[in-house]
Amino acid sequence: LIVFLCVLLPAVPLASLGSAADEECKNGTRPASQKDREGCDFYCWNDSTSKWDRYFFGDGEKCFYKEGNLQGVCKDGNCYLNDTPQDKPKTDDDGDGDDDEKEEEEGEEEKEEEEEEEEEEEEEEEEARKR
Repeated sequence: LIVFLCVLLPAVPLASLGSAADEECKNGTRPASQKDREGCDFYCWNDSTSKWDRYFFGDGEKCFYKEGNLQGVCKDGNCYLNDTPQDKPKTDDDGDGDDDEKEEEEGEEEKEEEEEEEEEEEEEEEEARKR
C-alpha cells in the first residue's frame, strides 16, 4: 500500500495540493477582492503551510486609509501619502481600524513611566549605598 501511494503521488499536480499560488495571490497585483483594502499589502491563505502569506500591491497602485480619508501611492510595499515626503511612508497603521496614534501615545506614556520608575529605583539604591 505504501509503495502504491508513493507511485501515485508524483502524478498529482502540485497546484492541487493547495497553495497561495492562486491567480489573485501574487505580488504586484490588486485582486478584485482587495479593492477596499487599506495600505499596500494583502494576505492569502496558504493551504500547504496553513499560514497566511503576505503580498504587496504593485508600485504606482493607488492606496488609501479610510480614517482621515488619506490618499497615496504604493511603492516598495509602503503607502506614500500624497502629502508625505517620499522617504517617509505611512507605516504605523496596522490595519485594525483603530486609532494607531492613540496606541502610539499610550506606548510612549508607558515608556516614560518605566523610565521614571527606573530613575527612582536608581536614586533609592544610591541613597542606600550612602548609608
